[in-house]
Amino acid sequence: MKAEELRKLSEEELLKKKKGLQTVNGVMIGILIAFLFLIGKDLFSGNELETTTIVMPIILLATFPFNYQELSKIKAELARRESA
Repeated sequence: MKAEELRKLSEEELLKKKKGLQTVNGVMIGILIAFLFLIGKDLFSGNELETTTIVMPIILLATFPFNYQELSKIKAELARRESA
């Protein structure tokens, strides 16, 4: 979101967005741990790794910077409002 769009939102809406992004990050971390467990299980049992088992964690890891960027913008806007 752009800074102008964030300024238009109420503080309650910003807090909901912040909580939503934190929840999404938490769920994605859990899914990532599950995929890493599957990869480790396949490696130690000697099975061949499936490409989806490898690609999905990479995709999940790629989404974290975007979520973090959005989350930091929301935190900065909330801090700006508190200091004003």
